[in-house]
Amino acid sequence: MIDIAIEKSLKVYHGKRVLKIEHAFAAGSITKIYGPSGAGKTTFLKVIAGLLNPEKGKIIVDGVTWLDTGASINIAPQKRMPGFVFQIMRCSPT
Repeated sequence: MIDIAIEKSLKVYHGKRVLKIEHAFAAGSITKIYGPSGAGKTTFLKVIAGLLNPEKGKIIVDGVTWLDTGASINIAPQKRMPGFVFQIMRCSPT
């Protein structure tokens, strides 16, 4: 199980927005992340991977705390070892 509760400020075309996610993902599940450009999809994945830090939040994976901003816990990306599969849509000329 992956429990996530994060808040991360985003710089967008018309100012700033806050990416706020609270969700529990079941072990072994497949999750689709989609939304318009600038919604925070890549930022969300980078926070999980440990490449970006949120202003506040927690990430707990199988009972191990990867991130807890309140307790100053932040496991390095090399120890998290996340895996992502990106889908690339190709259009063939008609």
